[in-house]
Amino acid sequence: MAGPLPDLAESVELFLNYLSTERNLSVLTIVAYRCDLAELGRYLESQNLSLKKVERGHLESYLMGISADAASRTVSRKISALRQFFHFLVEEGLAESDPSQRLVRPKASERLPYFLEEPQIEKFLNGLRKFSRRSPSHKTTVRFWVAMELLYATGVRVSELLGLRISDVDFAVGFVRVRGKGGYERLVPFGRKSRLAVDLYLERFLRGAPPQSYLFAGPSGRHWTRVGFYLALQRWGKKILGNLPFSLSPHKIRHSFATHLLNRGADIKAIQELLGHKKLSTTQIYTHVNQARLKLLHKKYHPRGRRNC
Repeated sequence: MAGPLPDLAESVELFLNYLSTERNLSVLTIVAYRCDLAELGRYLESQNLSLKKVERGHLESYLMGISADAASRTVSRKISALRQFFHFLVEEGLAESDPSQRLVRPKASERLPYFLEEPQIEKFLNGLRKFSRRSPSHKTTVRFWVAMELLYATGVRVSELLGLRISDVDFAVGFVRVRGKGGYERLVPFGRKSRLAVDLYLERFLRGAPPQSYLFAGPSGRHWTRVGFYLALQRWGKKILGNLPFSLSPHKIRHSFATHLLNRGADIKAIQELLGHKKLSTTQIYTHVNQARLKLLHKKYHPRGRRNC
């Protein structure tokens, strides 16, 4: 028989501590789950429901309320959070039944990821390099250019990029050591152009810095935040590329990296390893991107590609 069920706040803390210590999930994943369960808490409070009285119907009503304004992926993540949370309570003997067990995930949308074409990436990186040459002593400008060179060269997540230490860069073999989701490490190669950019940046601004210093530190040596990097990308993207049909983000640079590799004949398994995806199905979205692009090219250039009906 299950013991007395703690209140929601206490149960959430027990669950998040389990995710951190037992399952070693990333800080970002834990923060996302905390937000999802806090949202559930606000719903239960609005319905005057205690945690021990929650039934499947309550959870379905809660999810219906957020489905109108949330993407299917977001709703699926929230369902995953609910399932893991209530499963944890049952496993720990804190609840007798799991009301989330038969929740149905929404059908995933078929929207393909946006990305920059190769000429756009070249224009962007060359533009950043030119601005850096005009202001060689301006660390903020040079830092962003070098970070973008490395981001596109490796295809890492922005959190992985900003978490790099100086000691993670191996110039002898041309690899960076990346700490990914769940604390897993992988080695990712980077090419000559990004290698020269990082070398210049280290020589100019980080000479003599301790090896454990952040490679792309913010003011006073502190961690450069994802928000700060995103805002810089937005500002420079608009300045160099003008208005795009989508909002430029670090993840779209990652999409560009993977798509360009696939377009040039890279093996999908190799791309999976470079991106740090656990499942091949996550990487296979880029094969759909490639197929969609080929269809557009065929329609545009083949003499019988256009159809009037």
